[in-house]
Amino acid sequence: MEMEPSQELDIRRYLQLVYKKRYVFIIAAVSIITATVVAGYLLPPMYEAKTVVLIERNFINQLIKDITVMPSLDERVKVLSLVMKSRSLLLKVIGDLDLDVNKKSQADIEKLVRNFQDKTEIRSEINKANRRDMDSFAVVYQDRDPKRSMDYVNMLVRRYIEENLSSTREEANGANRF
Repeated sequence: MEMEPSQELDIRRYLQLVYKKRYVFIIAAVSIITATVVAGYLLPPMYEAKTVVLIERNFINQLIKDITVMPSLDERVKVLSLVMKSRSLLLKVIGDLDLDVNKKSQADIEKLVRNFQDKTEIRSEINKANRRDMDSFAVVYQDRDPKRSMDYVNMLVRRYIEENLSSTREEANGANRF
């Protein structure tokens, strides 16, 4: 395709303008790059802790899958996120990690809980090997302190699993008694 003479003149005019103002463009580019590099060195680093939890589906789920309506993956992740970010679970985790020792008032503790709720992310992970036998989710938390990130995610998952197992045992005992 051939360009029309007016388009060629427009492009040539812009190139001439850029060539005339090349020092302005160079100074602007160098300033932006310098500001970005300096900001990158001055900002404190963020650390991310991530734990992937595999959930093996049990035999009962296989038996009742045709009887009940199974919720979608997105719905299960939303429910899981609500449970793992619940105030009661986070308060137990905060207590286990002794993060509430320096907090004087209830407002400080509430602020800490909200901070953890905002920074905690629950993601569904797809098991590519065998999606029928396992489900998985990831708990992700970002913080400036790497040890705090790691300890928090590990304790949150540990607490969630303990509470989930205890409620499952209670349900099984109730079913046996029935």
